[in-house]
This record gives sequence, C-alpha cells and structure tokens, in this order.
Amino acid sequence: MQHQPRIPTLDLSTAGRAEAVRTFGEGLEHFGFVIVTNHGVSPDLLAGAYDVSRRTFAFPDGTKRKYETPENGRNTGYASFGVEHAKDDPRADLKEFWHVRKHVPGSELLFPSEVPDFGPVCLSLFDALDGVAARLLGLLDGYLGMDAGHFAGMVKDGTTLMRLLYYPEIAGSPDAMRAAPYEDINFVTLLAAATAAGFEVLTRDGEWIAVDNPPDAIIVNSGDMLKANTAVRIPSTTHRVVNGDGKPRYSIPFFVHPRPEVRLTEDLTAEQYLRQRLIEIGILKG
Repeated sequence: MQHQPRIPTLDLSTAGRAEAVRTFGEGLEHFGFVIVTNHGVSPDLLAGAYDVSRRTFAFPDGTKRKYETPENGRNTGYASFGVEHAKDDPRADLKEFWHVRKHVPGSELLFPSEVPDFGPVCLSLFDALDGVAARLLGLLDGYLGMDAGHFAGMVKDGTTLMRLLYYPEIAGSPDAMRAAPYEDINFVTLLAAATAAGFEVLTRDGEWIAVDNPPDAIIVNSGDMLKANTAVRIPSTTHRVVNGDGKPRYSIPFFVHPRPEVRLTEDLTAEQYLRQRLIEIGILKG
C-alpha cells in the first residue's frame, strides 16, 4: 500500500511566528496546500452561509438566472449549471455557483432579493475570511523574505471573491468528475469544510489524495497568480472534485485576488491574466 503524504497542519492559536512562517511557507512550496485550524472564523457564521446557499440554489433556474451577467464574466451574482469547465478540458463541470465580492469595478453587487439575509450573512463571512487571508499572506511575506505587508498590499481593494458552490445530486461512479482537474487562477484560496466528500489534491509526487478537512478547519492552496509572481517558487496546486457518494455537495471557496493593475511579472498584469483565464474556462466570451 502506498503511503499517503501527511498533510501539513497549522494551528494559528498555538504556533509561534517562526513556526507558523515555516509551516505555511513550506506547506505551499513543497506540498501545495495547508490545513489551518483555530483560524477564528465562527462556525455559526459558516453555517449561516451554507443555509442561505441551500435556499438560494433551491430556486427554479429562471429565478436564479435573473442574477446572471455573462456579458461581464459573471463578476458577481449567479453562474448557471455547466457554464464553467477546466482549462483545456471542454467537458462542463457539474456545478452552479454564486459570486460574492466587496469590490466590483463597473458592476453592482448582486444578491437574491428572495433571500433577504443573503447579503448580510455572506458579506460577514467574506470579511472574516479576508482577515484570515491577510494573516496568512503575512506569513508568506516572512517565508519569502518580503517586507511586512507585501502581499497584503497587492490584494488590498483587489478583486477577491467568495464563491458559493452547489454540486447537485448525480448518480454514477464515485470516481466521476464533478469538477475536472484544474489550478486556481488567484494568489491563494481558502476553502472551508464542504458538506460532502469529493475534494482531491494532486501532490507534488503525482498522487491524488482525498482531503476532507474537519468542520473547524480551512484548506489553503496556492494559485497561478502566486506561481507567476514568485517565479514558480510557490507552484499552483492541481485539484479536482470527484462524485463520491453522489449526494448534493455545497462548498465555499474564497479566492484571494490582487488589484487589476498589480503586475504579476514585468510584462503581465493581474487584469490581463484574469481575463485570459476566464475566457479559457468558459466564464467570459473572448
């Protein structure tokens, strides 16, 4: 039997600064993701977000599509089932989702009027996760030898988004793909515990392993923008969602993005990179 790699875990309540910097930085560089515990996000707040998510996705397609804006890449609001696919894989992902942002240049925030508490609940969770992200980016500053606040400055007032995801019940093989293998576009992603299994990560050794984090933990992984900005020092993390038991699955990833004008490399801004990737995965028309 092949030995499953040990997932790095960072306890923010007990780790000293040096230990936290090392655990988080080495986890992203060598393993691709870190499980963070005692992060300070209220379980009640997360439960509230899952509650509004369930109520929202239960509406008929016609109700939800009132809040879909394909003309601007679905910056905020609803995205229909099957719209998104992995880069270089034309098969549609078996999911629908809702984007929540705080900063949407040229767009308004779209919340379902049919769920009055959607906005307050989701924006509260957004702020809580944003605070955790700032703390973790500070650890990455230390690991990479950057000035304090380096990465936090790049993402301040950026296009960070929270995605409420829904994978409907689907019969079939446990190994069937609900979301084909992909890498996140952004700097880092914070993923609170989902309501069902299925999340798998490709380790640096090429092994797919299931990562079903405890209810009180957050999975953090690195994305393509961070890979570009660190000259591949911190690679992006390939992951997927398999069918598992086929039951409905809700998930809430928090994608940390820099401001559009931030240069990832000398010749590439975050806005340029994001637009190209959104076209490649079907969210935005070219």
